[in-house]
Amino acid sequence: MSGISKENYLSPIIPPDVKVKDIRLVKATNESLKDIGYLITSPDDVTVQNGKFDIVPWPTKGWRALDPNTGNEAGTTEGSMEIYWEEDRLYGKNHAIATDSNHYLLGYGNFPSQSASISNSNISEPSDISSVFIWSSDYHPDGGQLFFPTNDNETIVDEHQSIASSRITTTTLDGIALDQIVNVILSFGIVTQHILTLKSIKIEQLLKNRHFPDFNLNNFCLTVGETNDQILSKDDYRKQVDAYLCDDIGTIHFRILIPIKIRNNNNNNNKQDMKIYLENNTTTVEQLLQQIDISDSGNLYLTSIDTQRIFQNNENLTNLNTQNFILLEENETCVVSIEKERSLSITDNNDNTNEVVRQRFRTSATIEDIMKENNIDYRNEQFLHENDFVPAESTPLSYFTSPIHFQLVKTILPFAVTIINTEDNNYSLTFYCSSSMSIERILEIACQLF
Repeated sequence: MSGISKENYLSPIIPPDVKVKDIRLVKATNESLKDIGYLITSPDDVTVQNGKFDIVPWPTKGWRALDPNTGNEAGTTEGSMEIYWEEDRLYGKNHAIATDSNHYLLGYGNFPSQSASISNSNISEPSDISSVFIWSSDYHPDGGQLFFPTNDNETIVDEHQSIASSRITTTTLDGIALDQIVNVILSFGIVTQHILTLKSIKIEQLLKNRHFPDFNLNNFCLTVGETNDQILSKDDYRKQVDAYLCDDIGTIHFRILIPIKIRNNNNNNNKQDMKIYLENNTTTVEQLLQQIDISDSGNLYLTSIDTQRIFQNNENLTNLNTQNFILLEENETCVVSIEKERSLSITDNNDNTNEVVRQRFRTSATIEDIMKENNIDYRNEQFLHENDFVPAESTPLSYFTSPIHFQLVKTILPFAVTIINTEDNNYSLTFYCSSSMSIERILEIACQLF
């Protein structure tokens, strides 16, 4: 096949009078594989490292000779093999090798001369395909290839379900007594999945299926029934599903919960974190704050250890990518507004603005934290304050009076002024301004910030 081009792999030219030969299916056993190979139970049974496997040239037979200095060099590699149908053509893409010829047509679901597409073939639906016409046989001098499915397609069907498929698959049906299966409902708020499964399956196996590809038991937990009285432990995940009681109609209901921790920095009497279970994927910050009962507290705000930004009340908790929150009172926060103008200079009082962004931050945040939150590069844009100076990136927001107003400008102020406070361990503060700023104004800014 060395003379076949990349294009021919995907659209081969097959003579119209090509003969068709039925290939007999033979069950693989050690007897049927005699003189060719043998069956193993694990890929680790025969490896080069343990001395049980040698890479040798594939035995040649007949007219096709082995190219010189080939056949024992490749070793092993692994990767995914994608096999899929497009109309009545079966394609394969070998992601384990990076060559121009790793994407090819495996075969046809109809006789090749009638197989340009389903529309001009005698196949009305993909499920009508009962066999595959293989147009070529690849010859691997280095040895064989091992394929196995990466998805678990075991499914329990009842007598009313259809087993038809839009793709050609082999379906094996095993009879199961009705008393060996159970209906399971797995839900997270209004999102519900109904599963018909064996009673003997373990809960951790139930969660490792195509319905929940992103389910991580380290971030979630399960409870049984409609209350949170029975939250499952890690040991419980190794139990069979029938270890838990069914309802009156024989259904076991598991609910997904997201445990979140909330640290209250002002709770001097009790330093323990509050723990709350998030029961659905629509809960907002405001709804969570309403669940927190703290006496003698004013407005409460929520942030996390990963950010200095205060979360807005309408934000969805599941979109915040954290399970560890910090509870703050209003005096620990400040409001920041960022005005983005079309055209602005220090002497221009143009109020024609595109947008004003209002955010709330922790008072411990700095100008740099605001920049990161808004993807602002200080080399190209700066925060102009009070129309005449730009605070340095390290400036804490606590040095300003809330609400704090900044104008986002593209005019870069070139002169840096550093003020040293000798009464505070020589703490220094830097800001940028124009060359025309007076000493009197510099002193005003120094008094304001310090």
